[in-house]
Amino acid sequence: DLNFLLEVTQPTRLRAIESAITGADEVVNACDAGREGELIFDEIARILEFGRWPEVKQTRMWISDTTPGGLRRAYEDRIPSETKRIRLLREAARVRSEADWLWGINLTRYATLGLGGVASGADRQTVHIGRVQTALLKAVTDRTRTVRNHTPEPFYQVDLTCEGSGGKWQAKLISHPDEQFGHRDIDFRNEDHVREMVRHLEATTPQKWQVHDAPYEEALEYAPPPFRLVDLQRSAFRIHRWTAQYTLRVAQELYLRHKAISYPRTDCVYLPEEMQTEVLERRRRLWNDWGQRRFPALQSLPFDEQAEFWFNTRKVKDHYGIIPTGPIPPVMDSPGKISDAYRLWELIATRFLHAWIAPARTHVASRILIREYKGGQQLRGILKTNPVVAPGWLLYEEATLDTRRTSPPLRKRLEEKIMPPCGPIGRVTRADVRLCSTFPPDYFDYDSILHFMVKHGLGTSATRADVIEKLLDRHYLVQSTAGTLFSSDEGSRLVDLLEMQGGGELMDVQITAFWEQRLEQMERSTPDRLPREVFLRNLVEQITGLGIRLVAEIDQESVVFCPKKNTRVVLVHGRYQFDGYPDAPTIEVFYGRRMKASEYRDILMNEKKGGGPYQGFISTRSGTSKVFSACVLYNSRTKKFVLSFKRHR
Repeated sequence: DLNFLLEVTQPTRLRAIESAITGADEVVNACDAGREGELIFDEIARILEFGRWPEVKQTRMWISDTTPGGLRRAYEDRIPSETKRIRLLREAARVRSEADWLWGINLTRYATLGLGGVASGADRQTVHIGRVQTALLKAVTDRTRTVRNHTPEPFYQVDLTCEGSGGKWQAKLISHPDEQFGHRDIDFRNEDHVREMVRHLEATTPQKWQVHDAPYEEALEYAPPPFRLVDLQRSAFRIHRWTAQYTLRVAQELYLRHKAISYPRTDCVYLPEEMQTEVLERRRRLWNDWGQRRFPALQSLPFDEQAEFWFNTRKVKDHYGIIPTGPIPPVMDSPGKISDAYRLWELIATRFLHAWIAPARTHVASRILIREYKGGQQLRGILKTNPVVAPGWLLYEEATLDTRRTSPPLRKRLEEKIMPPCGPIGRVTRADVRLCSTFPPDYFDYDSILHFMVKHGLGTSATRADVIEKLLDRHYLVQSTAGTLFSSDEGSRLVDLLEMQGGGELMDVQITAFWEQRLEQMERSTPDRLPREVFLRNLVEQITGLGIRLVAEIDQESVVFCPKKNTRVVLVHGRYQFDGYPDAPTIEVFYGRRMKASEYRDILMNEKKGGGPYQGFISTRSGTSKVFSACVLYNSRTKKFVLSFKRHR
């Protein structure tokens, strides 16, 4: 019923739209360029039943540039709403919305029915499932456990001090494949073998080494392009420690309130070729009006270098890269406090100024040293250098703002020298063994988790921040004050339960990326594009299969998690494996009684009070079997379980 829909969906605004359409000749869709804009307009059109006005023409105004000139061009270039490209985009937006609803709502219900009580350890609670968020939760949980369960492993490196006709330099001894530790060829596994080689080198110092220099190669290091949203979020975290959601909020403020940047929810760094003259002139004005005052130590900025760079119409999708539009937001929020809007705009503006400066030039060089060893074997050393020989745009980054925070400062990079000349023969005057140790990977933070999501095709530029926030709001993830992200006990428990119930597909990033590719294909008229009905039918079949597994009956007593590590406890060779208590003798049969994993969990959690009393222990001291009951305590000092009868006195 139309009146009911109008009452429950922003009635005042919809009534105003309905009133404006009555008697109009044309309705222009000026929503955001992209899927979401199409979906918003389509929802309004369906609610108001635009078909009631067949005489009213419907057109699409594709707004990529919000400057007055850009808006005029978009209006002049509007196209019919039933153009094939627009129609496919509209259908793709609707299918994506329907797919996410089908996946999230139905699987959340299935998971809540099947796992709600077990996952919470109490009364049934809602178990939230999402097409992207559940796969991301699994990735963060795996990383959290890898870091916490990491055991350092030792390995060895040998530093060589070398000299030739041009002076001294440092190199690394290369490990033999049989002795190599890990993936790097400069890491040794066996200390005894390393010490033996070093002793041999010290005893044969005068022996010459053959030196082979690879030809120098020149490499170019280009200035980074204009920001896309995910890169802006990563940089804002590295520089300001802002969350992805907060960066998006500030960027939206710059776009909507201050009109100071182009549309921020973009996954593209390129700009349309037809904007080249306008954009480069905008860059010149930005330097003259703002850059010179902001960076007074910098005398000038190059304007005629790399003019063709970052302009590529074919690579521009719904929106182009994030660039300044002209207005400068207010610098101060209050006396003595720089506004966050200005700080983010400053990053965007500085990246914009750098983007068309000539690239830095570096020399990539390597040197191999070879000499004979015992039994016809060879010893080999290696030296690699990548010095900056012409700083190019790096010089201007050093004088303004570093918008990346991913590489050492230029002054340090300039300290690296081109390797000194040597000739075909050299000597090793010293060899030093260095003990090293493996480190776990870092916990995820907003920088690395966004990189992970882009790499594995999880989410879109507009949704990634929201997915992370949902996981935090639902207490599946925890965030430290430094921005580190790790899985909570509740999140880790959910991952284990889903795996146990055959829900691995819910957490597989490859399957999630597969569905994302299928959804993207809906926008294109290609042979591999599935009709809407077929796509949704396939999705429903997968949801149904997963749902049946999730609601299968669970033996709740057997689902136990380690109190320390929050990993699932399994029985292996007559012993329950509690990852947080590797030395505890959690044997299945204790004093003739078959113990449950849940009982050991209770005992370990209540170290001072223990657990019990438990019935069914068997004593055979007097030659006859005697059944008795007792409490059990864990002595963390002796790593033993002991019986206690205090509660029976």
